[in-house]
Amino acid sequence: NSGRYKVNLPWLDGHPPLPDNKELAQKRLKHTVKSLKAKGRLNEYQEVFNQWENEGIIEQINPNKINPEGLGVHYLPPRAVIKDNSTTKVRPVFDRSAKTRNSVSINECIKKGPNLIEMIPAILNRFRWWKIGVISDIKQAFLQIALNESDRDF
Repeated sequence: NSGRYKVNLPWLDGHPPLPDNKELAQKRLKHTVKSLKAKGRLNEYQEVFNQWENEGIIEQINPNKINPEGLGVHYLPPRAVIKDNSTTKVRPVFDRSAKTRNSVSINECIKKGPNLIEMIPAILNRFRWWKIGVISDIKQAFLQIALNESDRDF
């Protein structure tokens, strides 16, 4: 319906269960909000979330329906990246490597992809081979990929 690709997270077989880290995520959010307020950038940060919600990238969840099975929900703690020379000056970023004491992070439970950085020299050489090169930019390409329902509690 949304025109987005739907995928599942590439879980490692037999990965350990992810802990309920709501407290950690809430602390990080409070710190992020406090920092953005001090810099006068909180409204810009909130505006990105409003835009994402309008575009169907994120959705509001009823707190009473977050986890009907009673299992812990694993949150991705947020922070803000500020780049004044970018089109999006304040950008939300989520910490997939965050973990609570004696637990694993979501990064430790997901398969690693190939190191694409190693391919850059070969790509640049092929690009230089021809007289005319063509490039394109897909606006916020990673936001055009949606998670299947089964993986949205992470």
